[in-house]
Amino acid sequence: MVRSLTYWDIKGEIDADKIGGKYLFYGEEQFLKRAIENQLKARLIPQAYLYFNYDVFFCGETDYKAILESLNVKPVKSLRRLVIIKDAEKLKISEKEFIEFLKSSKFDTTCLILETAKGENDGFIKKLFPLLTPVKFSRLVGPDLGRWVTKYLDARGKKIAFDAMGLLVENAGSELTGLSQDLDKLILYAGEAKQISRDHVEKIVTKTSVDSRFDFVNALMRKDAARALAILEQINRGGKNVAEIIGLINWQLKRVENVKRLEDVDCSNEDIKRELKLNPYALEILRKQAKKVRQEWLDKSFRLLLSSDMDIKQGRQEPLLALQTLVITLCSDSR
Repeated sequence: MVRSLTYWDIKGEIDADKIGGKYLFYGEEQFLKRAIENQLKARLIPQAYLYFNYDVFFCGETDYKAILESLNVKPVKSLRRLVIIKDAEKLKISEKEFIEFLKSSKFDTTCLILETAKGENDGFIKKLFPLLTPVKFSRLVGPDLGRWVTKYLDARGKKIAFDAMGLLVENAGSELTGLSQDLDKLILYAGEAKQISRDHVEKIVTKTSVDSRFDFVNALMRKDAARALAILEQINRGGKNVAEIIGLINWQLKRVENVKRLEDVDCSNEDIKRELKLNPYALEILRKQAKKVRQEWLDKSFRLLLSSDMDIKQGRQEPLLALQTLVITLCSDSR
């Protein structure tokens, strides 16, 4: 199989003005896809002529003929056009016909980006790999995440202290949309200071990120009451109301129940990912959780959620105490 480029690879191509003609964007990190699309747009098309040279199509909503017409339009006052086709797996055309079109088209004056929610093991995607330049947008972790934060701040004239970086990632998590918002707040708060310190992070970034919420529900499903209670307190301090936290627990239990239901009728991993809109990492976690619980436990958990919600709304229990009791009960109940 053709080697996929990474976010850093394609960013390097753009910076070096070595932009290709046909790309396949896949992977879970939507923020990075948008960032690269914006960089391509800025590099390829003069702002005054963007209207004439930039098109975005959603395959579930657009007729293939309209896409084809756009790809055949010549650029106006620009060397190239940029055409982005989102949800490519929903193209209203046969795979064979589309593949033949890609093979026969040169794209000398158009940069085509094909986006798909399918993974690299999908049969259709495998057929596209030799015809386009595949770019995998994976979630950034470890050194790659630190590198991204450093470059984000460099572009805005700021540095970050080593200990501040560690605390930032711990508190804000690795979801880039939320992390970028936290970085913007830190830049404003730091003012004239050239470096963001640990003190800045402690005052501005509260641990209420998506990662914290995932940690919470995963600890709950592991029956790790101590960990779940500790994260619950952090989420509660961060300003999340009781209804949101109960909704979060309900959401996780529903996801586990749906995976269990689909596995019971022998659905494949690909079918489950598509049906529930899950990435492979999330599916693997949910499958492990689904195997450890019985439907009876799930039914009882939903009843407990409803009962706790009613107790809180009718003032029979103090909200945080009710949630703590609920967590302990769910973690201690036989599954």
